[in-house]
Amino acid sequence: MGSVISSIDNYSVKADIAQYSVKTRDGWKLALYRYHSGEKRHQSCDSSRWGPVVLVHGIGANRFSMAPAVKDVSLADYLYAKGHDVWVVELRGAGKSKPFGMYFRPGMTFDFDDYVQKDVPALLRQSGYSTV
Repeated sequence: MGSVISSIDNYSVKADIAQYSVKTRDGWKLALYRYHSGEKRHQSCDSSRWGPVVLVHGIGANRFSMAPAVKDVSLADYLYAKGHDVWVVELRGAGKSKPFGMYFRPGMTFDFDDYVQKDVPALLRQSGYSTV
């Protein structure tokens, strides 16, 4: 279960943001954030009739590309206010996602295949969804 790290009150809808640490099969700890209301926090993954919306940053970015702390410009806040089950991901090498041992070391490499083959399955396991 994730811990609530902050609350937002944008678009006339209040949401708590829970942070999860998700371990990949090669040892990375990925940061995953879920937008929810207090009463929906403990519900199953079926909290949206449309299924989940997973927001993933691009290369050289982090979660703040999709969920900046600026009122009225956050895509995550907007989608949550429209009733979506919103998850914001930080892939390996970004934000609070860390390799095994906590520190990125010189010579440590990863590529797009690692995102698809290692990060995505771990994130899906945590979300409770089999597909997005």
